[in-house]
Amino acid sequence: MLKKGKFSSGKMGKKIIVGNWKMNPSDIGKAKEIFVAVKKFAVKLNKIEITVCPPFTFINSLKKMDLAGNVRLGGQNVFSEKYGAYTGEVSILELQSVGADTVIVGHSERRAMGETEEQISKKVFVGREEGFRVILCVGEKTRDDEGSHFGFLEEQIKNSLAKVPKRFLKDVIVAYEPIWAIGKSSKFAIDKSGLEETVLFIRKVINGIYDSESAHGIKVLYGGSVSDKNAAELMSSGIAGFLVGHESLMPSHFKEIAKIMETA
Repeated sequence: MLKKGKFSSGKMGKKIIVGNWKMNPSDIGKAKEIFVAVKKFAVKLNKIEITVCPPFTFINSLKKMDLAGNVRLGGQNVFSEKYGAYTGEVSILELQSVGADTVIVGHSERRAMGETEEQISKKVFVGREEGFRVILCVGEKTRDDEGSHFGFLEEQIKNSLAKVPKRFLKDVIVAYEPIWAIGKSSKFAIDKSGLEETVLFIRKVINGIYDSESAHGIKVLYGGSVSDKNAAELMSSGIAGFLVGHESLMPSHFKEIAKIMETA
């Protein structure tokens, strides 16, 4: 068990909730409907910043609908090169041109498709080089009482940030998404003590790579079976907010999580 120490909390600022729509919905009309509902409740929140990450094909249309002051648009992935003969890929410059300013990198589903940590590190670099806020996803497949998963997590973080200089770390957010907790009911999410321990560990790894200032400053999100039933408890674990999948496609559910965050 890790002990609490000088890296137990970071510089918070506004709390952050990110909606990862994945490959949903199937048409732009439904996407606009969800987005309108999100904007409607977003204007009532003062302490929350919302980032919506729809499929690439919807970003430009949603951007044209005018963003609420605390709503941003992001991409779910990006290619590691800015331009060239890479059929089917989307560059950071293309994301920028349609109104995105945030990008998710290294999501567990992308890693499962064969994305390497070297590729992820390049993506973090190219995103920050163009001024994007980058959400770097990390997380273990299994967790054990002996803590061996921490070794896996440490290597994942180090390798994913291998090409990222300290000057780029300011707008890098680490999203901890334990794979064993994703897509299950809230009772299978990590508990408060487990999340506190993991957040502390992430900060210690960042300190080892960079320095204590970076460790204090890094924001950590949690993703994995987040709902209105466990949001308050998880928010008390030193995280800056949530990376939400399925629940972000249901505005009423997404709203409840954000409302809990507002008062947490």
